[in-house]
Amino acid sequence: MAHELLVSVVIPTYNRAEYVAKAVDSVLAQTYSNLEVIVVNDGSNDNTEEVLASYGNKIRHIVQDNAGVSAARNTGIREATGDCLAFLDSDDLWVSDKIQKQVDLLVKNPKSCGIYSNVVFVDEAGCIVSGGYTPQELGAEGLFENILVGKGKCRLQTLLVRKECLEDIGEFDTALKHGWEDRDFILRLSAIHRLLPIDEPLTKIVMHSGTHRHQAMSPVQCAHDYFSILDKIFLMKMDISHDLKNKALSQGHLVVGKTYMQNGDFKNASSELITSLSKDPTKLQALFLYLACILAQKAPSLFSFLRSLLSSRSVTKGQ
Repeated sequence: MAHELLVSVVIPTYNRAEYVAKAVDSVLAQTYSNLEVIVVNDGSNDNTEEVLASYGNKIRHIVQDNAGVSAARNTGIREATGDCLAFLDSDDLWVSDKIQKQVDLLVKNPKSCGIYSNVVFVDEAGCIVSGGYTPQELGAEGLFENILVGKGKCRLQTLLVRKECLEDIGEFDTALKHGWEDRDFILRLSAIHRLLPIDEPLTKIVMHSGTHRHQAMSPVQCAHDYFSILDKIFLMKMDISHDLKNKALSQGHLVVGKTYMQNGDFKNASSELITSLSKDPTKLQALFLYLACILAQKAPSLFSFLRSLLSSRSVTKGQ
């Protein structure tokens, strides 16, 4: 029966004292009550400790030296005693029936490893900034392949997964940052396990003002992280077709090219975008951005516009 499944909720947090209570409250308000709430304080130096202490035995509060979001999630996974795991960032929110709907669907599909859902993007006041993803982006069929080529969407904050499935893929990669750790984890999971979607916005992704956004990452670091993930996936799943590999590589060079553009380096951006097109000539976004790079170099006034446009589409979130 559905009520027999214990769900361990892992919430990593670092210096989010002003937000973490709302995240925890959204978990405690779930209509599904068989929960274990694990909050891992990743060495915060604000008053996070005081905020979490106020919950008493309603949560399991673990403190560790600052080691990053992946290490904090791994701590939570190791401490979890549940049948299933769910992950929530300490500044995001769940709607009250998220876990209930996911457990119900998981129980009805015993061969599936996990359930993910759609999202809605909101501001700090809770007002909707933008909607979530299309049914095509969420589709369970070909999720792994679609994520590889930049079309599939599966947010970690929406995921409910059987804990036993992690035995096949391992923990979060602590060497990855800037959200790549989420992508890596979900790719490894979807490469060998079936995940089912619920096309409802069961998670609210909170978009903060500039003080809580990452600065544009180093293009060199972006390239290193992105292609290290692909190398790992290609070794893990040896039956990937040559065509799919090329499309995945094309997407990687597109992402790196966009990162160079965000940093104002249109020469290296152009090189990456040309490589993207060489791997997949149908990659129209790479063609459009390459032409934009050429124009930006000839008309510098386009630089600020392009940079702000790319930044608004590539906000990443931490703990």
